[in-house]
Amino acid sequence: MPPPETSPERTALAGLIRVLDQQTVMLLDASQRPEVDVASLTKSAFELVLRGARELTSAAASDPSVDAALRHQISELAAHATELEQITRDARVHVHELAAGWKCSSCGLEVPSEPRVAAVAKSLVIDLKCRACGKRTAITEKGRESFERLFGPLAGPTWNAARNGFVVGGRP
Repeated sequence: MPPPETSPERTALAGLIRVLDQQTVMLLDASQRPEVDVASLTKSAFELVLRGARELTSAAASDPSVDAALRHQISELAAHATELEQITRDARVHVHELAAGWKCSSCGLEVPSEPRVAAVAKSLVIDLKCRACGKRTAITEKGRESFERLFGPLAGPTWNAARNGFVVGGRP
């Protein structure tokens, strides 16, 4: 029996099918459980599938033996997946990255929540609310670096920060 074809396209396709099947089986199982929020789980599953698609096709995207039209499609998928991931990123999920080195200025505890963004004199002020005492404290320089990495490309004049899980406005 000849060995199976191991072209980059075939490897990527096999991986995509595996990822899609795993997520589909998980969603089918979840749909049988009344306590599971299947809609939220489906969103998470789709995000994992997109991430998997990018990873599984990255080798084929740069392989000159792969058809140029397919490489172009892979590049477009990667660009669209990256854009979707950025615009749907939720600050509440990344609160600990935003809180790098953060400590409440009032009680000194490190229990951050509710990331908030406010525009002040053409710049953005980002702070976090302390879960213990409710006081808001600005993020640190490390937190600012995380913000720039995670949300910087979005933070323009038309950015809807609330869509990304931020409390918007208020007095910093």
